Amino acid sequence: MDLNPLDVSDAASMRWLEALVWPEQEYRLTRLQAAVDIARSDPPLLFGGDLVERLREVADKVPDGATLVIFHSAVLAYLDEDRRRVFEDQVRSLPAIWISNVGVGVLITDTQVMATSHDNNPTPFVLVQDCIPVALMGAHG
Repeated sequence: MDLNPLDVSDAASMRWLEALVWPEQEYRLTRLQAAVDIARSDPPLLFGGDLVERLREVADKVPDGATLVIFHSAVLAYLDEDRRRVFEDQVRSLPAIWISNVGVGVLITDTQVMATSHDNNPTPFVLVQDCIPVALMGAHG
């Protein structure tokens, strides 16, 4: 789910995405192009919209017997604290596995303990699974 999900079949959108890769990072451009090829051959189901407003609706579309996995990376910092709490409450109420890569202090979960115990972490992000901090992460996962 994204406010503006990009369509991999739209050449202009893919040129824009490629333009966001730093020029010296050719390995990232190669990886992006490979990911686009995969997405074109097996398009994912994408939903446009606000994650707080549409989470329940999208979760209800998960087929019986499937495991709902909610993953996000660095997105909750863009929500104010009240909307973060609403999102967290919604996720916790779902039969789902919740995996997030978040900045220290963004979630209600005490990610600060893990991050401060490793002062050599240059980007204080924490991988959290079902409200339990499990690893230090880089900002890009």
